[in-house]
Amino acid sequence: GILDFGDVVQTYVAVDLAVAMSYAVGVGDDPWEGAFDVAAGYLSVRSLTVDEIDLLPDLVQARLIQRLILNSWMSAELPDNASYTARNISTTTEQLRRLRAAPAPKVTP
Repeated sequence: GILDFGDVVQTYVAVDLAVAMSYAVGVGDDPWEGAFDVAAGYLSVRSLTVDEIDLLPDLVQARLIQRLILNSWMSAELPDNASYTARNISTTTEQLRRLRAAPAPKVTP
């Protein structure tokens, strides 16, 4: 097998959670539902501060923006591989649009 160490960085725990949440952004009626299901499971075993919890929606959106920027840059830099590096741009754009249009749930620690 192949291990992908692309997200292995030293950062704040809330950022790690936001990365996982960004992969669970839904396509149903509530785009936040899957992401906050991930957060609820995480918070059932490890706590975050109120400030960290309040930042989660912004951190999830920031991760999606980062994904758009990196994939767009890689596609431009490596046009022979653009079909691979750009494969999620339209989905990620739609996820971000839907998140920005929907109120994020308020989570209490």
